[in-house]
Amino acid sequence: MEHIVYDDCWQLLQRFGRISGDANAQFTLFCQCWHEMQMQHIYSAQTNQIEVIETTLAALHVAKRVACGRQTNGEPFQATRAQRIGGLYLLYAIYHKQPTKHFVKIEVSPRTWDSLVGFIEQLRLTCFENPDTQQVDINVTCHEPKIKRGRLNRRNTK
Repeated sequence: MEHIVYDDCWQLLQRFGRISGDANAQFTLFCQCWHEMQMQHIYSAQTNQIEVIETTLAALHVAKRVACGRQTNGEPFQATRAQRIGGLYLLYAIYHKQPTKHFVKIEVSPRTWDSLVGFIEQLRLTCFENPDTQQVDINVTCHEPKIKRGRLNRRNTK
């Protein structure tokens, strides 16, 4: 089941990257791709909470990897700006779509955190006037304290 979720999420982000190009990676276009690929049914085949959690974790994994410019196996690849923004949108969408009401948290390693923050800072510095950058900035600013707090707690436990 996880392999199918990986493939579907990977295809969603590739499609979003192709359709949007680097100049128009807006959330509305991401939602259009989401609906065209019928991703709203991502949880419809799960029969129990464990499968729902596994699906959520698999989708978040793909989103984090692409947002950081890495494939699902961790190997680097040349992700476009739009694909990386799509990864951030997918993090946001899956976190809020999961039927377990935010039960599955977005966990990141220090390396992934640094990569995500670096990419967002790069967007803020180089093209803040783009509508897609402003959308990313709003979403990240609203959720950054939750993610940061989780990261700091994990670091303290090591």
